[in-house]
Amino acid sequence: MCKQNDRSKRRQLLLRLPGIGSFIEISSDYASEGAVEYFEKIAPARYWLKSLGWPILISILLAAIPYPCGCMPISFKIEAKAHDLALSLIPSLLGFGIGVYALIFGLSGDLLKKLQDGYVKKELDSGVPAASAMSINSAFAFPLVTMLVTIIVASIDKILSGIQLLSTATWFLTFFCLVLTYQLIASLYILGRAVILDKF
Repeated sequence: MCKQNDRSKRRQLLLRLPGIGSFIEISSDYASEGAVEYFEKIAPARYWLKSLGWPILISILLAAIPYPCGCMPISFKIEAKAHDLALSLIPSLLGFGIGVYALIFGLSGDLLKKLQDGYVKKELDSGVPAASAMSINSAFAFPLVTMLVTIIVASIDKILSGIQLLSTATWFLTFFCLVLTYQLIASLYILGRAVILDKF
């Protein structure tokens, strides 16, 4: 019991850290798909693995391609710089995401209530904890904050050019942002379908 209290205190301390705490809270909300029970808490590892496992794996595999280490079936030297690609690509994605995120606030309360009722019904039918309408918020916020982190890392990579670790991190984060953008589009599709069906 004492160990559990210590762990809980450490998690609360992490959430209070300036800047990092906000990122952890948004990430946790994204991982738990807006589950109310984990609001302002850090979701268990199984949620993180379920929602971020395959995007991280794909991003690691894609980031490893430029390095001819013999560990990849297809690997070749790429002349492109990770920071150049990130700084030309990610700001456009960030602008797109912020624009769409702003439109989300125009959704009617009735539609959000119907979405939440659907999640509650799914949870009652399956007996498995379902997501909530809060997942719409984190579905946009997490990719956007990750894009911002990527721009920061890419900028540092450009300033301190030649550091392999920074270049690798920039490659990984760039591909991670692209995978998150795909998930964002999938979320938009589901949301768009709900809005269209609500019109009939």
